[in-house]
Amino acid sequence: MAQDSRVRDRMNLEELLRQQDVDLCALEPAPATLNRHEQRLRILRMPPWPCSVCGEPSATARPYDNLEQGPRWVDLCWDHALLTRPPALKMPTTVEGLFADMRKLAAEFGLTMRDMTADEFEDTARRARKRHEES
Repeated sequence: MAQDSRVRDRMNLEELLRQQDVDLCALEPAPATLNRHEQRLRILRMPPWPCSVCGEPSATARPYDNLEQGPRWVDLCWDHALLTRPPALKMPTTVEGLFADMRKLAAEFGLTMRDMTADEFEDTARRARKRHEES
């Protein structure tokens, strides 16, 4: 099964900023103490702030405290935010682990699972649309 290009290894925020060579001086100063209301307003701003890493519209915002520059706002798109989120306890951390858990659950219900190519999926969707239109 081909891995989605958006699925990458997890890393912490500091690693991401260092790996992507983000200029911390260019990030807006953040408050020294986290104010949830201010954080929520930043996240809900329209238009959204650009992702500090890739420039796409951000979905999250959090302060990052750097000893040299002090606290700075780091706005992240969904992909970069998920990349830096720790996995939930007892949850699979890889696509393969997720599918293994799903297969186990399907077996408990007497179902089977198999990988499906994009072409097979599109063909199935096309047939379903046709049946719907005919009914």
